[in-house]
Amino acid sequence: MRIPERTPEGLRRIHSLTGVVPLAFFLLEHLAVNATVLGGAARFHGLVRWLDRTPIRGLLEIGLIAVPLAIHTGIGVLLATEVDARGRPDRSDPRAAIQRLTGVLLLPYLIYHVWATRLSPEVLKGGADLVTIMAKQVASAPGFVFHALGVALASYHLGHGLRSFAVRWGLARGAAAERAVSRLGLALSIVLAVVGVASLAAFARHADVVAIAPPGPLR
Repeated sequence: MRIPERTPEGLRRIHSLTGVVPLAFFLLEHLAVNATVLGGAARFHGLVRWLDRTPIRGLLEIGLIAVPLAIHTGIGVLLATEVDARGRPDRSDPRAAIQRLTGVLLLPYLIYHVWATRLSPEVLKGGADLVTIMAKQVASAPGFVFHALGVALASYHLGHGLRSFAVRWGLARGAAAERAVSRLGLALSIVLAVVGVASLAAFARHADVVAIAPPGPLR
């Protein structure tokens, strides 16, 4: 089947909306919860246990995370495989090309992260603690670097995508407004990346403490 030359504007708007409204909120929440480990393992586990008691947690994860992520990823693949009039990859907009590249690089990390935690055989069949699994993954230098790169990619993908979201939805009109949103996105990317990597470092330092905590979901 021939790769479409252009993705309909309606799908582009859905892609933009799912990337900022539910998924951006989840990334912020995810990093914020992980950041509580900076105040000690006990504080982190207390918050995780509270979240685990949310009655409709499973439905929220499916409706607000899994489904939007699947939609965002599917449309993102269409955008990343767009071709120009000559049948070559469309790189007419360098900013869009960078956004697509970070999305393509981020996808394998997300697949691995979900598979190695929530869908891990150790969890599904053995009932292993997800927090313990994550702590073990970042305890080694290669594992820490791998997850740090994943956090940095996710942070940059969100921050860099704010400009296109604001333009597409009429929130930034004019060059000055676009520049302001771009700077805000860059600042957000840096903050999220720093917080995320600092949290990973805290997990690595407290791996032995995290491992003795009662089972709970990875946040």
